Amino acid sequence: MLRSIAPIVIGAAVGAAATSGVLYIQVASVEPELTGRSTTSSVGDEQRPGAPGPATQIPAGPDELETLGALSLIERPANVRAASLALIDVAGRDLDSIARIADVLPEADRLNFTFDAIAAIAAEDPASAIQLALALHDLPAQSEAIRRVAKVLARVDPQSALVNADAISDFELADVFRNTVLEEWAGNEPEGFLAFIETAAPSDIRGAGDAFAMAAAIQPENLLAMLDRIPQSARLSAERAALDVLVTTNTGVALAHLESLPMGNARESLYRSTAESYAEHDLDAALAWADSLQAPSDSAMNGVLWVLTKSDPVRSVDVLIAKLQAGGGPNAGFNANLVLQAFTPGPPELMSVVAQRLSSVDNTAVNTMYDSFMDDWARDDPEAAYDWVFANPDRLTTSAVGYLAMNLGSARPELAKQAADRLPPDLQGMWIRVVADQLARSNLDDALQWIDRYQGQPVYRQALGAALQSASLGGRVENPESLALFLDQQSADVRADSVAVVANAWAERDPAAAARWVERTELTDATEDRRGAAISNVAARWAARDAVAAEDWALGLTAGENRDRALGSVLSVTSGNGRVETRLLQAFSSDAAAQRSLAGTMTSLGRSDPDLGRELIERYITDPALRAQAEERLVQGVSGPSMPTGNVVSLR
Repeated sequence: MLRSIAPIVIGAAVGAAATSGVLYIQVASVEPELTGRSTTSSVGDEQRPGAPGPATQIPAGPDELETLGALSLIERPANVRAASLALIDVAGRDLDSIARIADVLPEADRLNFTFDAIAAIAAEDPASAIQLALALHDLPAQSEAIRRVAKVLARVDPQSALVNADAISDFELADVFRNTVLEEWAGNEPEGFLAFIETAAPSDIRGAGDAFAMAAAIQPENLLAMLDRIPQSARLSAERAALDVLVTTNTGVALAHLESLPMGNARESLYRSTAESYAEHDLDAALAWADSLQAPSDSAMNGVLWVLTKSDPVRSVDVLIAKLQAGGGPNAGFNANLVLQAFTPGPPELMSVVAQRLSSVDNTAVNTMYDSFMDDWARDDPEAAYDWVFANPDRLTTSAVGYLAMNLGSARPELAKQAADRLPPDLQGMWIRVVADQLARSNLDDALQWIDRYQGQPVYRQALGAALQSASLGGRVENPESLALFLDQQSADVRADSVAVVANAWAERDPAAAARWVERTELTDATEDRRGAAISNVAARWAARDAVAAEDWALGLTAGENRDRALGSVLSVTSGNGRVETRLLQAFSSDAAAQRSLAGTMTSLGRSDPDLGRELIERYITDPALRAQAEERLVQGVSGPSMPTGNVVSLR
């Protein structure tokens, strides 16, 4: 039965019950040892550890449903758990049987019971328990069940338990099993664990960080002293665990060890982690230590400042400002971007003070940090950042406003729209443009309706261009034909700004219709050059869908620069498939234009068909400088990574 892991008393009631043909399972009020908690039960007026308590009787047949249903008669959760585990041998040691027991338990307890049941089976049959764990429905469940099986086996014989990992084919789950065994071993018997580590295979201890932390909590000096005997692959993890404890229990030893380390990445990593542990234990002492290092370490300062910022952001910002204003010194260095990440998330009242302090200093480095802080704050808590910004209009910078507009436009679009009218004129245009871009990423119609209120103002053209570009490049244009009709109703300058991006969006769905629109759309003499970008986009999108049709369309265009661009876009796409039509090369307006376009395809040809590339260079590229450039690109394509073919969208 289950006595090997839990003192559960199972017996048959006799007498009147026996004459009725009903068998009873008597389950003592006791917690299985799986939980790691001691148990007591009554013996007269005394309590003695490990003995069964007042028993609960459960009918055990002849009807299994009756047996399972009797679980609902038990009041104490601990008794329900013990009784449920006791029924495993009655119902069966497989997932279906475990599930039948779990189904009569409260929903919140079912999964946890399943894990405990598999762990209970592990005490007598490790291989079966592991297979049951692996058969669970998803990876998180499998991982937790494997972890509990490992804990049970580690308490019996941890070194033998590790052998069971070989039965787990999944790399990640095998590591969960090994690491749990090692962690249990280190916590229960650190001497044995450390002795094992000296001769362990690297594969057995590659994730032993938590186990080292357990051993270090008990014997940090021993762990530090044996570093040279630990396999190289695990040494840094063991060293970090020992130092994290020693810096709080024997600070002098830990800091002396750090100073003895040779320069390098491992040293800096240890300085960072140890500095954090030191700062969590004694912040003032850690800060003084980081400031006084004779061999300066940015990593040590980063670790201390990270903890300082998390625990006291206002004090931290004052320290950071002082360091930035000092402009140098042996221990003044720190990673500003890293430390900034520690400010957020944070309470709005403290973040407001941080923003106030950073924005009040006339220093380039501090100003840069202020802008970055506002970006982080607006991303984490856009409403709090919004409230502060509009309560302190004299502290606004272009960058800070831009970050807020971007994050507010994404998270709180309605609030972002309302905010536009509260800004001073010199910042309003940028705000509207950035918010329009963000709105169009999720709802282009909403963006266009909002932008329409600014018709006749210079910002309208900028905002409309930003919205259309964002929607087009993001593939969020649902009806490009309607968008083209909308653009036809705009001024020539507005139309010219966006003709290329609308053509790109339409060509992705219907290149022939997009081509007709691009050819006929009205542009002024001053903006006619924008048509070329639109033609290039259509040609590239069309070639990706139907190369022959795109080639025929490009060849049918009027000779000139626009046809050259269309031909070049088609060649750029087809060369990625190792195909170059000589009729296209012959249709360029000049040999020089054909050679330039052909040279531009050589990187793609190097990946798809380098022999064809060499032949084309030899036959068509006569300009010495262009030939050298083409040959260099061909070599880059041959030696470089394989890349997907496609077009580069022209925005202008």
